[in-house]
Amino acid sequence: MNEIISTTESFLGLANAYLKAAELLAADISTERIPDFIASACMFNARLSIEQFLKGMIVLRDPAAKFVSHKLEELSIEFHKCFPEPEYVWSIPFTTQVIGGNDSERALAIRENLKARPLDQVFRYPIDNKGKPWAMVENVQTSWFSAFTHDIRKSMNRIRSAAEAFPDGKA
Repeated sequence: MNEIISTTESFLGLANAYLKAAELLAADISTERIPDFIASACMFNARLSIEQFLKGMIVLRDPAAKFVSHKLEELSIEFHKCFPEPEYVWSIPFTTQVIGGNDSERALAIRENLKARPLDQVFRYPIDNKGKPWAMVENVQTSWFSAFTHDIRKSMNRIRSAAEAFPDGKA
């Protein structure tokens, strides 16, 4: 049991630390710098905090879970399988959402979008694996980013509190 808690707490501790890093960096975001590399670092850390959080929560319910991907879309599906109860509903930031079409059309659109703009890479590298530059982050307002990270933290706290209150998933 301690190993499960330790792994979960490690993921959740990293999630908190990456989100805190994003919040601290946000104080230096500037709409005057184009592109704004600080904003890219903020977005990367916020996104990574969500990845770590999802992995920690998945391990909490499925201690045997193994992770081979950084794609939030895949982790989101696994999270919702592990936590189907209504108190864990979360529209996870940094995921691709497609409106319209059937299931296979939406899945294809998501795969194509992730191939063209993999968010686990665009905020941390200036170029793709073929040397083509990514579009860099511009015009991020500190107030917007602060509200964004506040919403992320609020959702993480709500979900974590629900999991602690009902560890077996039953209310």
